[in-house]
Amino acid sequence: MNPLCHYREFAIQRLQLQHKVERQGQTYLQVFAHKATDERVKQAILSACENTHDRLNSLESLLFSMNEVTQPGYPEATNGIIYEGLQRLEGELDPFTRDGIILQTLIMLYEYKLGSYRITALYFQALEQEYALYVTQSLLNNEGETLQKFSNLLTADMMNSSTKVQSPTQTIGHRIRRKVISNELFSRY
Repeated sequence: MNPLCHYREFAIQRLQLQHKVERQGQTYLQVFAHKATDERVKQAILSACENTHDRLNSLESLLFSMNEVTQPGYPEATNGIIYEGLQRLEGELDPFTRDGIILQTLIMLYEYKLGSYRITALYFQALEQEYALYVTQSLLNNEGETLQKFSNLLTADMMNSSTKVQSPTQTIGHRIRRKVISNELFSRY
């Protein structure tokens, strides 16, 4: 049997999975935006939420063009990433740490999404479906840009540009590391 027949089936499954992930992401991006304390973090998340709406439309159009439909439900992998992030937020009162946990969770989610889009693009490349490959690569590029924004927010360079934060020891990333280290030290005694 021709492996390309399987590739089309696999590509459709990946697209349906991506649609589920994007739909779930749209819901939880709003939750994380609400829980964020730093205005820049909130705005980055809300911007990602708007982009997610566009990606959902692109995925639905692509599936429709292939005579396929979307599937209900949420994937277990992303459920785990989001659940872990929400669990870590419970009871955390420090605003820097809260925003850091949110950003770390979203970075993990977007890394997962990037991998999934890359796999989908490989199937469309093997199938020589140029339009589907173009759409998938566009979505992949968009996800990469969003991931970079979240990553930049977690770095000292972005945080030091704020007038409120003068020292690298006050950045989200540094505060998280200090908190983790101090928790590890106290847990030993």
